[in-house]
Amino acid sequence: MEKIRLFLSDFWKHSYSSSTEKILATILGIILLFIVRSIIIKVSRKSIQKDVIFIRWKKGTNTGFYIFSLILCGFIWIQGFNSFATLVGLVSAGMAIAFKEPLLNIGGWAYILARRPFIIGDRIEIDGIIGEVLDIRLFMFSLQEAGGLRAGAEQITGRIVHVPNAKVFTLSVSNFTETTPYIFHEITILLSLGSKWELVEAKLLEIMEKHPEYWKAPQKLKSDNNFREYYLFGTTEEPIVFARLCEDGIELCLRFTAEPRKLRKTEDAIWRQLIPFVQQHKEVQLAYRPRRIISENNQGGVIG
Repeated sequence: MEKIRLFLSDFWKHSYSSSTEKILATILGIILLFIVRSIIIKVSRKSIQKDVIFIRWKKGTNTGFYIFSLILCGFIWIQGFNSFATLVGLVSAGMAIAFKEPLLNIGGWAYILARRPFIIGDRIEIDGIIGEVLDIRLFMFSLQEAGGLRAGAEQITGRIVHVPNAKVFTLSVSNFTETTPYIFHEITILLSLGSKWELVEAKLLEIMEKHPEYWKAPQKLKSDNNFREYYLFGTTEEPIVFARLCEDGIELCLRFTAEPRKLRKTEDAIWRQLIPFVQQHKEVQLAYRPRRIISENNQGGVIG
């Protein structure tokens, strides 16, 4: 063991005496790491069937390649870690001022990888933007936009939004799929005071009973993120209708579980069954909140 230690010590001290040798060693080392990276990606591509998991493996392999490349260059070009620490200490103050935003983005990238507030494949909302996480890079992460500021419905818009990683330090991040593959959704309908609201309530519950795929199917879906455990407070997962008396009438609210990526489709299916029912029953009348319109001569009117 002592001979091995002395050999390695002598190797690091004398092997790279010239710049040419250091350059060659750097090139060979990076090529070797690149070959290892390619082998890992090729093997994982054959063994992993799910595209989302393969993308995560590929991103992790690329990150490891960059990290080990930096470590390799440090060993070759810098004599010992003490010199490296001194070098870092001398330039860190200037870099912190000159590269404030990039450093914050790198810090955000490290936070995302360590704390995992979201991973590739999650649906999140940040800064009013809703989308699927497509990629997490050193300076930014990319979302496939689904609704948000420009579109009311949570469906794919075709736009890719690139968000700086530093945003995770200053903005709230809502994760739709971190612990469960479903969220709670609500549909409200406003009826007049004279309406038989019990008929609408019964119809809503009947729709959910006849179509359990609207709310039972999402609960059976398996999520790749269930390893991230939280203490979640329990609540009723069965569809339920809440009633509330408002100034404009009676408000009914249907609450049920739904898959985040199919909210619009589920809501559309429910309304297509509820609207004909309301039209066929004269004892059920929709209520409208009045609006006041002011004209140029300050004469206003109220419309219902």
